[in-house]
Amino acid sequence: MADEDYSLPSNFQDFYLYDPSVADFATTLAECIDEFVLNQNLLVQTTDADIDSFSEDASVSSDGGSVTTPSPSTTSVETYLLDNAAFAHALYDDLTRHYELREEGYWSADGVAETLGKHLDTESVKYPYEQSYREFLTAAIRPKQHEDEDAEPLRIELANRLRADNEQLESIDESLQEFFGEHEIGTPPVDTVREIQGSDQWDPDEREATVFEADARYITPEDTETDHDRADDIPLEEDSIDLILTSPPYWKKRKYFDDGEEIELGQETKVQDYVTHLVDALERWKAFLRPTGSVFLNIGDTFKNKSLQGVPGLFAQEAQDRGWTIRNEITWKKPNGVPSPVSDRLVNRHEQIFHLVLNDDYFYDREGYIDIYDTGSNPDDIWEIAHDRNTGNHLAPFPRELVSRAIALGCPPAVCDECGEPHRRVTNKDMRGLVSDASSEELVRHLIKYEYYKLNPRRDQARRAIKKFIESDELGSEHLRAVQAVGISDAGKALEYQTGAGHNEKSVQELADDAKDVLGGYFREFTFPQRQTVSWESCECDADPVPGRVLDPFAGSGTTLGVASELGYDAYGADLDTTHWDDDADDADDADD
Repeated sequence: MADEDYSLPSNFQDFYLYDPSVADFATTLAECIDEFVLNQNLLVQTTDADIDSFSEDASVSSDGGSVTTPSPSTTSVETYLLDNAAFAHALYDDLTRHYELREEGYWSADGVAETLGKHLDTESVKYPYEQSYREFLTAAIRPKQHEDEDAEPLRIELANRLRADNEQLESIDESLQEFFGEHEIGTPPVDTVREIQGSDQWDPDEREATVFEADARYITPEDTETDHDRADDIPLEEDSIDLILTSPPYWKKRKYFDDGEEIELGQETKVQDYVTHLVDALERWKAFLRPTGSVFLNIGDTFKNKSLQGVPGLFAQEAQDRGWTIRNEITWKKPNGVPSPVSDRLVNRHEQIFHLVLNDDYFYDREGYIDIYDTGSNPDDIWEIAHDRNTGNHLAPFPRELVSRAIALGCPPAVCDECGEPHRRVTNKDMRGLVSDASSEELVRHLIKYEYYKLNPRRDQARRAIKKFIESDELGSEHLRAVQAVGISDAGKALEYQTGAGHNEKSVQELADDAKDVLGGYFREFTFPQRQTVSWESCECDADPVPGRVLDPFAGSGTTLGVASELGYDAYGADLDTTHWDDDADDADDADD
């Protein structure tokens, strides 16, 4: 076992390390209901002796109805939830589901009263919740009654009282609706996204966001020799961009300039000429891209002579023929597309986004993407994203969420300023090599913080597994590491999927076998802890990191640049017409004034 300072926790509740959102929820709910619960004649149920006892820690009105406590923790629902973390998670999950339904137009504020009542009006709860909210209040307000096991806890009747006080119910509903709208419904707040992505080390206000007036088809890095008569130098170096994210003009969709046939991509007579010109441009952008970089390119199809032209497929084939690897063809599903008068075919409501790379060692943060967009362990290639409602003066702006998703997957939060190597996420599931050193304090610290501590408290099986482990006198932290190293199965097809299986020392296998004997089938829970970021790793250069860099060759109004810089990345763009960007910048200046 490890040194005593890093030994196993003795309290079962210590295993429920808080999701920060759940802790914030405890505070928000307390602000909503604490006063309501205690100011509705709750103490009428008490005796004079109880009130006298409680008065030592609280101020109670003569009628026993109005209560204010000098120490809010005495009776606050926040204290209760923080001490009963599994209960807090259950209530949080139920309210999340409620507000998700509300987003779809189902149910009403009455559902909030019902959900709160179901959880907080319960007389008693069973393991693992330890104590009901009613029991908690009784212990604070009527300690003598609380000691009597046969006595009924104080009655709260929260659901009925909320239904009878519509103004109070609406106030609570609005506060909780705002909270869950920010934390669970849709994309998390920007600060949360930056924290997950690791870009919170940079100040967004200091990020560079610049659009150069240039033709995206012919841009070249500064000081680069070229014999092309239309080369357009922009002040960016070779191998300086981590992510190219753009949406070129679609073929024959829109004409931006009066003489567009001469200068615009998308005005070619033949679709194959358009595709060739687009991939020619892609080949020029290659010079800007780091070896670990990616391209996310949005492209739509076009009807001509009543037939789809297959533009995305033609582009993909041409790009492959020129050496690009297509890692994904993402379908962007648009629930609020432009209305169409067409009556002899279905309305188009999707476009394609291609993820292209040049090398196998490209940066890719799947784990961060999962955490931000709550996709589960297998995120798919269908993105349902509505167009942003406020489009400004630009005709076809990129949705902000589409930009955020691509950045989350393909742009590192930091890169080495000397060699350009990106900082990559290291999670607790990447820690196989640490299993052999059972006495390392650093290892045990990692273990406690990132591994078995993070079993999912919402799962009954996980809770039982934790309880079984704690109650055992035979198992220690080294057994859990061994279980994670060995995996679910020691033979058969599982060997192909379990990283550590079949590659462990005999002593590790013996520890895992011992753990399985004690835990039975529950050992499986410890092979799949909640994934946690342990650190970010990079090269061994003695150089400071710099923020990741994004380039949009068809910048338009600058949505890509705005989102990227807001998230903590440097961003650059090019466009034939920079007035949209200039107008947006002027609007921002006016707002500051």
